[in-house]
Amino acid sequence: MRTGSIAALAVVTVLAAASPASAHAGGQAARSCRLTWTLVSTPHIPGSQGPDSGASAQIDSVSILPGGDPWFSAEVDGPSLQPWVLRWDEGAIRTAKQIPQSTLDLQGGGPGSFGSATDGWVLAANEGAAPSGMGGQGDDLEPPYAEHWYDGRWTMTPLAVPPNPRNTGTQLLDVATTSATDAWAVGLFYEAKPGVTAGSVPTGALIEHWDGTSWHIVANPDSARADGQLNALTLVSRTDIWAVGRVRNSGGMIVPLVLHWDGRSWRSIPAPAASAPSAFNAISAAGGSDVWAVGAQTKPGTGNVAIPLAEHWDGRSWIVARLPGVGNAVLWGVYAVSSTDVWATVEETSGKPAIFLHESGRSWQAVPAPGHQEYGLYYAYTGIDGTGPGDIWAVGSVTSQSTGESNPVVAHLSCG
Repeated sequence: MRTGSIAALAVVTVLAAASPASAHAGGQAARSCRLTWTLVSTPHIPGSQGPDSGASAQIDSVSILPGGDPWFSAEVDGPSLQPWVLRWDEGAIRTAKQIPQSTLDLQGGGPGSFGSATDGWVLAANEGAAPSGMGGQGDDLEPPYAEHWYDGRWTMTPLAVPPNPRNTGTQLLDVATTSATDAWAVGLFYEAKPGVTAGSVPTGALIEHWDGTSWHIVANPDSARADGQLNALTLVSRTDIWAVGRVRNSGGMIVPLVLHWDGRSWRSIPAPAASAPSAFNAISAAGGSDVWAVGAQTKPGTGNVAIPLAEHWDGRSWIVARLPGVGNAVLWGVYAVSSTDVWATVEETSGKPAIFLHESGRSWQAVPAPGHQEYGLYYAYTGIDGTGPGDIWAVGSVTSQSTGESNPVVAHLSCG
């Protein structure tokens, strides 16, 4: 489970991998009422007896179904990491049918994507294809899996195995699906050998595709570039897909990585490096010529302070946006409603109240995020998605600095 401490992770984090009835009114609601961010209650953490039971959990992602209802992918940190799936049901967030526990040594929950109420994916077991016992002999191989929700049940589904699984591992960091026969996932290849922590040495960007029968690796131009990894993707259409992350350039600096699928092949699209090291963590498209990518860059003159980074694709090139100063912070999620309405989630460590960043057609502004702002509570909103300007969901966790326990948090922008 990723924690919310950027102070020591400022640069490292930059370089690392992560509706109700009113929802169907969408844009009309936004024009006829005052939109407000409010917290939405979530069920008790599985295995706990209440909010102060000692269990911890965070919501990694929110996925909007075609009808407008959100599903949520979360992870619970108890005796062992385990996935937790939630959904909007009759005016409340409820626990969905859960992924069965396995006798395999899985890695808990992760991001998910649902194309419908009967089909979707959760990257709940994607640390595989590396030699087990990284400090030992590495003779046994753990195959990589994802959890597939299809026709009312969860199925542990094998992911693609890398060409050289004895020395190369795979890790998927984001997934997007459109149907039962079309899903994409992105992440990284990494060096796998005794003494090297799994995923710590990326050796290239990884892209996999589900064709309805199996997952297979799709070639991309950055699959063998040092420190290459993809953190997120967005599907505009079957022939217009974007993926973003980071890579080491010819000058030895970590810079943003952008790849685009045109229906036939993946190709690199140059993006400004801003202040290196820098990287993208999330991407969202309002259209083929209106795409936003967000992440973080290193504050000039420092080596351990991160500042937000946002760039816009206007159909011809990527352009760095001017953002307000919000301290030592990283942008983890973005939702582009339109060319004049974009939201980004912020994680920062200065102790200030939680905020979002909002672009309303003129400039980016800091907007207070919902949540009880008692001393010692730390909010980390990491995922965001929606159906339009009057129906947006932001998810993450709130952590007590005194106990270290985290609880899931869901915020909803609507007419109330």
